[in-house]
Amino acid sequence: MTVSSTASTYYPREIVRNPLDSTTRRLVRGSFYGPRARPDQREQEIRETVLRKVENIRLLRERLRELPGRAAALGMYDEVPNEVAIGRASLVLDALVGFTLNPDRVVASAEGGVSVVFFSGPRRASVECLNSGEITAAIVAEDGQVTAWEVTRRSIYAAVDQICGQLEQPAR
Repeated sequence: MTVSSTASTYYPREIVRNPLDSTTRRLVRGSFYGPRARPDQREQEIRETVLRKVENIRLLRERLRELPGRAAALGMYDEVPNEVAIGRASLVLDALVGFTLNPDRVVASAEGGVSVVFFSGPRRASVECLNSGEITAAIVAEDGQVTAWEVTRRSIYAAVDQICGQLEQPAR
């Protein structure tokens, strides 16, 4: 039995040698998502996804640094974001690196601080970092029900996880 060079580059040799096994057929044909990708191709996809995510976070950090100047120039806010609020918002952005959900906006808060805002269809969420150092998170469901809670520096990751979990669910 000859093993084609194309098949051996995509699949381990033992899979190609015994094509009648039901497990082998599933692996060779691929799963629901298509044929099994080369490891280096999959690694490249992951690498590109991570690089896009890091670039997005970098752009949001730039926006975060510019926020006090923009808020002061607009003159609409009683308090412009201070270093404490910007530092807390930066921690929120750090926590987002491990998730697929990206914030849609980073804006000055009407209460004085920074708000990291997410939209997903009719649902939305925000993490608000106030100038006083307080952090609050809120999720607005499709029916308008609001769930809000206080967040500590230690629970930022858990809050981001909860927001991502709620917003990434399929719409009802």
